[in-house]
Amino acid sequence: KEPSQALPITAMQCGMSAAFAGIWAALDGTGAFNGALAFGSPHGAWLLDETLRSSFTLPGLFFDDNMRNVALAAAFTGFITTAGNRVGETVALGKLSSSEASVLLATEPLWAAVFASFLIN
Repeated sequence: KEPSQALPITAMQCGMSAAFAGIWAALDGTGAFNGALAFGSPHGAWLLDETLRSSFTLPGLFFDDNMRNVALAAAFTGFITTAGNRVGETVALGKLSSSEASVLLATEPLWAAVFASFLIN
């Protein structure tokens, strides 16, 4: 019931997501677990190879013409659909009663399926 705390809550959620993504990237980039985290990518241990590291990490993704769209999509996903969505959701749920928030969150998969069916046709 504290919508004014949306930014600190969102910062913590995004920070935890970034921490887990960093752990995964470090393990994948060093070839830990014999490439099990690479999901079939032929670029295992990319952190250990200077040419791959410069094109697989920031700011190299933005400077590489072939990967610029990937970098922009990742930035959009991180800033807009993750952080922006979490701020809006935290503010909105802070203004609802517990029962209303429970119904809204419980029916989220249903609404996702409905909107997906409209988008896909």
